[in-house]
Amino acid sequence: MAVSRMSARSARMAAGLAIAGGIGVAGLLVPAVGAAQPPAGGEFLRTTCNAAQVESALHEHAPDLAARVDSHPEFRSRLDELLNLPPAEREQRIATFRQQHPDLGGHRPMPAGVDPGVVKGELQQVLDTCHNY
Repeated sequence: MAVSRMSARSARMAAGLAIAGGIGVAGLLVPAVGAAQPPAGGEFLRTTCNAAQVESALHEHAPDLAARVDSHPEFRSRLDELLNLPPAEREQRIATFRQQHPDLGGHRPMPAGVDPGVVKGELQQVLDTCHNY
């Protein structure tokens, strides 16, 4: 019985980490533009492309960002898990997670030397082309 409770707890924690990871990458990759805009990364996380499609498009259109994501395998795994959910389920999990953890997610500052406008343009290209992969 204790193993079962631990397994369920571990599964919930893993799901939470995947959502936090997805929100975190979106926050790092897509800055919030203004109050009228959806939360940071909203469009990126609402894509109907799966993880493999996003990965292929990211490597082609935003190789620096792809390298940054690839350099963090655990994070990459969480993002893949989130992107492989159906978009409606993905959005529901993100919304639930944000309600339960308002201090996580949201806007993340860009690393020094990274132009937010360039990143946003690259990610828009990824979103516009990921269905081709």
